[in-house]
Amino acid sequence: MRCSVSLSPSVPVQHFERGSAWPQVSATVRRKHGLDLSRVGIELGRAQMAPGHRAGSPPRMLTCRVALLYQSRSAFTTEPLPTDAFTIVHTRTVLNHLAARDVALAKLAAAVRPGGWLLVEEGDWVTWLPDPAADAAAQAIFHKHWQAHDQFARTKGVDHAYGRRLYGDLRALGLMEIGAEGRVAMIQGGSAHAEMWRMSFSQVREPLAAAGSITSEEMDALLTLLADPSFAWMGMTVVAAWGRRPAA
Repeated sequence: MRCSVSLSPSVPVQHFERGSAWPQVSATVRRKHGLDLSRVGIELGRAQMAPGHRAGSPPRMLTCRVALLYQSRSAFTTEPLPTDAFTIVHTRTVLNHLAARDVALAKLAAAVRPGGWLLVEEGDWVTWLPDPAADAAAQAIFHKHWQAHDQFARTKGVDHAYGRRLYGDLRALGLMEIGAEGRVAMIQGGSAHAEMWRMSFSQVREPLAAAGSITSEEMDALLTLLADPSFAWMGMTVVAAWGRRPAA
């Protein structure tokens, strides 16, 4: 799913955003429109759907002025949110990191005003697999690392299968016009995308080795593999799920 948003000062919308897309969104808005979203902002108003918007699908395009509210993950489940307040609530790749993700999701849904939309994007790592064309040794180290990483993440409350649960969780919250779809991409070693993952995995190298599920030498091999342009793998599936809160 691709949602595009254009900015117009004449048609505002009240919007709440949380997640890893914040730096990119903020930078893009600053570059294209000269607006500084680094400070907390809440803009009251309404959203105008693009012509031809299909019932049952999320807003494909909004003509709006967007003000984003960003808070840290650590405060996600503890800080209060206003209820019945936002036309659109969007979060991306945050909930899978939270042990109390059901509490956080319920708070986000309650923050949507009646008739508004909740859009949640989360990863499902079922597709995190090496290219079958890779040699056996490369595939083996890739699989071993992922098993070690997933096992470690579980001890921190991370759910790498949360993407597939979103549809059912939104139904359980009583939302309407629910839909969900996923997207996945191949990642080439040495690319900017691969470097992001290589740096991320480097940060937990010592805890993984200390747990005994993978050695330091095997971690070196994995990090070298992710920097190799001849190696490729399929990334996680990013599942987008959306639903509309029933009108009052």
